Amino acid sequence: MTETETIIERIQREKKERAAALRARHESAPYPPAVSSLCLNQTLYTPIQLNPERDDKFLYSLKFEKQQFDAHCVYCGKQSTFRTLTDRMPSDVAAEKARVDAFNRPATDRLKRLNLADGQFALHLGCSRHPVHLYSYFFAYNEKEGVLEKIGQTPSLEDVAGADIERYRKILGDDFAELRRATGLFAHGIGIGSFVYLRRIFENLVESARSAADPEGQRETEFMRMRMAERINALATYLPPALVKYKDTYGILSKGLHELTEDDCKRYFPVVRAAVIMMLEQRYEADQKAKVEAELDRAVAVIAAETKDA
Repeated sequence: MTETETIIERIQREKKERAAALRARHESAPYPPAVSSLCLNQTLYTPIQLNPERDDKFLYSLKFEKQQFDAHCVYCGKQSTFRTLTDRMPSDVAAEKARVDAFNRPATDRLKRLNLADGQFALHLGCSRHPVHLYSYFFAYNEKEGVLEKIGQTPSLEDVAGADIERYRKILGDDFAELRRATGLFAHGIGIGSFVYLRRIFENLVESARSAADPEGQRETEFMRMRMAERINALATYLPPALVKYKDTYGILSKGLHELTEDDCKRYFPVVRAAVIMMLEQRYEADQKAKVEAELDRAVAVIAAETKDA
């Protein structure tokens, strides 16, 4: 009898310990990400710990309320606004369906399947330019554990992010493949590896500025002896302003290769990638501006020559 009581007591104690540990996880859970970040940045099968009591409104909103965010549409090839579709087809989609012969019937059927297996639900969003362009996301929520996971999406995270960076192909040259690899690795849940390629892009941007500042290579040895922060300060006028402003990004990327965990790198990747994208955007804009100015210079020179003797 004493042994039976001991077993029961141990079971009750372990049950209480598990309950206490679960409460602790709930109470320490960070606030959930924005819906746009959840859809566009979160990798598949990455558990997101929620606080069920605090985050019940977030879950309800994700499941049933209207959502909206801006993203690159892989079908339009342009930035667009995506808005929630429900199990009822909106009038604009119905009208588009009647008008466009190429309407995707499987996509229409998907809109009606919002009620999936127990604990699973879907979020379907249509492009404001063409409502038949669908972005679909599938989630699973473990109510007992308070864990939310994205278990599927179409188009893939890699496709959406990859299409958005296509414009940098010319200015990056061979480095474009590095950006695609970084995005692809992250989309497949690899954090440290994705940091490797982002760091290469950062280093190549700095090297490109060094070449512009010292085309003959007379100061190459001097630059190579500098720490990256010192090199950035010395080349500030040749670098995208965002690279100078966010020069700490390089330290984060380097630490990711040597000290941070896979989970750390995956958590930081969207922000670090956004910083690198801003650097590329500013370099792209500078290149475009230089081309426009060069064309204008030539045009003015031609007119000046034609009217010189007039």
